[in-house]
Amino acid sequence: MPKRLDLESNPRCYLASGTWPDGPLVKKHPPEAVLAKHISTTFRNVCKFRGLSTRQAAAVVKISQKAVHNLLNGRSWPDLTTIARVEGNLGIQLWTSQYNAGSDEPLELQPRRYLVKGAVWPDGPLVKDAPPEAVLAQHISTEFRKTFKARNLTVGQAADKASISEAAVYNLLNGDTWFDLPTIARVERKFRLRLWLGQQNVKRPD
Repeated sequence: MPKRLDLESNPRCYLASGTWPDGPLVKKHPPEAVLAKHISTTFRNVCKFRGLSTRQAAAVVKISQKAVHNLLNGRSWPDLTTIARVEGNLGIQLWTSQYNAGSDEPLELQPRRYLVKGAVWPDGPLVKDAPPEAVLAQHISTEFRKTFKARNLTVGQAADKASISEAAVYNLLNGDTWFDLPTIARVERKFRLRLWLGQQNVKRPD
């Protein structure tokens, strides 16, 4: 069995009381929950300020209403594409990425599908019309691979250090999936890397 993230199925599971994202978190919450709470709060406040309903926010951001609902209510861990599109299409900073910009086009299932034919991830060039989400994913893979190689790690060692699955390490190295919040946050923290430059990704006080 691959090593898995020791996280609850969604960030709202870490609420001590009240409702997401206003309620306090339980004492032994992971830092990923703090980041998810910050993202939900910021997104909600922007929607309220601009008078956007769930339907209107989904239309502006170019994601599904379900994704908007999950983001506002902490019902799932947001993934790269959701965070990137909210940032780009609303012109706000959730994770603070200098690589992010808006995109209206539907996405391929894997970031590596935006490589020029015959190119290898993450070094190869992307197709001319690759979305900014693919540029961000390529940057994340590149930075992670540099550290992976510099420290001469095996996939298993990298997975153990970051407390993620070996499958997640392979995905980071090969661009096989769009990376989720817990994976990016843990790699940043455990390896002391800047992938998305998230200022909210800090250690929980003991």
